[in-house]
Amino acid sequence: MNLDTRPIASFDITNRCPQYCGHCYYRRDTPIAAELSDGDFLESVSQLQQHYGIGSAFWVGGEPCLRPALLRAAMALFSRNAIATSAMVPIPDDLDSGLLISIDGFTEQHDALRGSGAFARAIGNIRQLPRQSFALSTTLTRANATVIDDLPALVDFTGAIGVLVGFHVASSASHLTLSGQERADLIKQLLALKVQHPDVLLNTSGALTRFYPTGSGQRSKEDLQCVYHDRAIAFDAALRPKAPCTFGTEANCASCGCPVIMEHRERDEGNPSADGLLRALFPKRRQVTTLN
Repeated sequence: MNLDTRPIASFDITNRCPQYCGHCYYRRDTPIAAELSDGDFLESVSQLQQHYGIGSAFWVGGEPCLRPALLRAAMALFSRNAIATSAMVPIPDDLDSGLLISIDGFTEQHDALRGSGAFARAIGNIRQLPRQSFALSTTLTRANATVIDDLPALVDFTGAIGVLVGFHVASSASHLTLSGQERADLIKQLLALKVQHPDVLLNTSGALTRFYPTGSGQRSKEDLQCVYHDRAIAFDAALRPKAPCTFGTEANCASCGCPVIMEHRERDEGNPSADGLLRALFPKRRQVTTLN
């Protein structure tokens, strides 16, 4: 593959967020880039799309829905899109994109990580969306590890198509990071949940097993055959490349907890369920445009 070809990209469309979550990589990533104006961002992202041949875009931040007009215009340049949102601001229902809403449990667990009133506010905005038009994204930490038992009820309560589960990791010490044994125990629970409620947990079983800690506890992007090693690239809010991935300086490849990375690995190994999941999370747009 041409080194300049990166068919997958993540974009920090903004550096602003209405929350300050204890487990969020973004607030700890240094330095946080200054935002570009809408016009400069759109022109630059169009150039990046053409230069790298990007077809699939993941829109993160910050909170992407703080810039809805720019989000619509930027996504129109790509054939496949997905948005990660906290649902702390209204979510447009006409984005023609996959939608991952970060919910880390019911009120007590979610608010413990994201602040008092966060769950109620998110649910208020979720209620404005059609049911089955989004997926939940839950990050497991020491603070919400018991949420696994609640996931079927959480999916039903929110009206989501299911939940995609990942693990909190950090490059520096964090009281929220699970130990290797704690993580292994939770993976066993998730695999059991997958058998009992296959329509609740979106992760494939194969991808879940890839979360198991290795014997040495050391893994690199090359060991994982991570998509960011040769096919994906991440950009900050100033559209500068971020290394090694979306998580920037807070990435810890030795204990990667990103479910999308694991599903890409499963798809590379020929897992049709992982392929179907990624296509559902990053749906194909009805129409793609180019800037004049």
